Amino acid sequence: MKKILWLASWYPNKNSPFEGDFIQRHAKALALLNPVTVIYIAQGGIEQEEKKDIYIEHTTDGLTEIIYHFKFSKTGWSLLDTIRYNILYRKKAKQLLKNYFNIHGKPEILHVHIPLKAGVLAQWIKRKFGIDYFVTEHSSHYVPYSFDAFEKRPFLHRLMTQKVFTEAKKVSTVSLDVLEKIRNFFPVKNAAVIPNVVDTSLFNYNDNNKGNTAFTFIHVSSLVSPHKNVTQIIGSFAKLAANNNNVKLVLVGPFNQDLVNMVDEHNLSPHITFTGEIAYTAVAQSMKDADAFILFSDFENLPCVILEALCCGLPVISSHAGGIREVINNENGILVNSINEQALYDAMHTMYNQYASYNRQLISINGTNAFNYKKIATDFLAFYEG
Repeated sequence: MKKILWLASWYPNKNSPFEGDFIQRHAKALALLNPVTVIYIAQGGIEQEEKKDIYIEHTTDGLTEIIYHFKFSKTGWSLLDTIRYNILYRKKAKQLLKNYFNIHGKPEILHVHIPLKAGVLAQWIKRKFGIDYFVTEHSSHYVPYSFDAFEKRPFLHRLMTQKVFTEAKKVSTVSLDVLEKIRNFFPVKNAAVIPNVVDTSLFNYNDNNKGNTAFTFIHVSSLVSPHKNVTQIIGSFAKLAANNNNVKLVLVGPFNQDLVNMVDEHNLSPHITFTGEIAYTAVAQSMKDADAFILFSDFENLPCVILEALCCGLPVISSHAGGIREVINNENGILVNSINEQALYDAMHTMYNQYASYNRQLISINGTNAFNYKKIATDFLAFYEG
């Protein structure tokens, strides 16, 4: 067994319980084959004041999670607070890491998830303790038209990110698409693709679980995010429902009144259900109760919800954004252009009418074989050895 330490720039915490949950699932997967410790120094920035230091350490099933929020009070001067916050972040993080090394010794494997700010800490560890580090990038912001496009970020941010990548021993991403986009900015050579992981104990195929009589499409996302194009999904579904009474759309995630009003304007209340934000286990059951999955985003990396849907045996309709085209094909779904609402409707109409052509059990088998915990854990261990 190797002594593995992960430094995460995003991770579930008391202020954002779903932030970086895909990193947490990666860690749970690796812990099946090799114990791993994840350290996350919360980086809420000056937007989130902390009244005291909070240190949380928890170990279960081979995974140790250390979450640290440090005390920070604002002066009210934005620039000054930003400088103060970043100085304090580094000071507190270095102190925490030194204490960890004193107690547990130096790790054999140091792995950064999301370059900033954790990658800067890994650079410091490399200089001070002589430990090389690995980097995994999960973000889709290398897409030029994403809302937080990398090329539009401040120069210092881009420079620091470049240094984290170029000084890394190896780099991985969750999709080939993002790896290629990163290479447009940095000369990344020693790289691998390790996809997101699915908890197949929750997301799996069981035809007896289906609880709906209507043909049910499901969409899971932060529904209010503009790039998810939920209004276009509703608009396309409205056309389908106009001629097919036996169809339903379940929208899972936080929603707003504008979406509700749109549903009411189209008289779709009997056909469309908003669940709001629900537990992970409830998301799995909602997928099992559905017939097909829809995503129509302008940009993505490799969304966990696509992989989870496949493991449940759901054929997928999606825009060909990011790495989605790497996992969706004619056997398990339909890809469309994200700006073409008519194409989305055509895909929904085709899937509804030709649904029998999809082998749901085979879709689930293929998805499960590709994205289960043990498979991804094996990929990580090979990544460290290669």
